[in-house]
Amino acid sequence: MFSHSPAMSTSSGSPLSGPVAAAFKVRTLNQKDIFTDPSIVKVFEDALMTEASRFGCDPLVYVFMPDHCHVILRGKNREAQPSKAMEAFTEVTRHWLSQHQPEVRWPNFGPSTLLADQEDISVHLHYILDEPVRKGIVSDWKDYRFKGSAIFDLDNWWFPV
Repeated sequence: MFSHSPAMSTSSGSPLSGPVAAAFKVRTLNQKDIFTDPSIVKVFEDALMTEASRFGCDPLVYVFMPDHCHVILRGKNREAQPSKAMEAFTEVTRHWLSQHQPEVRWPNFGPSTLLADQEDISVHLHYILDEPVRKGIVSDWKDYRFKGSAIFDLDNWWFPV
């Protein structure tokens, strides 16, 4: 399913499509801590799930840190469009922010990292889920509340993938 070449960075404009996995990161431009309010995180989580589904993708994992989010999307089939899903997600949430949190600047998503094989995916899943631990927010990634997956039951999930 995945090629065995190393993970590759791509520009935000490159057309990632098909049954590929890609990691994305979006950070507020003015480093506003918006992802500390569960109701805001829920809006963004719902938008992510909606846009991922609309473009034929599964969010393998996502984590909303206080001022940014990490997402790994995997296309379900050859018609899947992970880049378009992230583009739509950032557009929808940027509009929501303009109406509800106009002081927050939310950019287009940044460069993506194409995850070439299961090992790349596993490494990125670990990195993303451990982010709250590295930042000193929690001592165990399972204790961080602003994370999720459309594929994995993170409450009963153990590394390695």
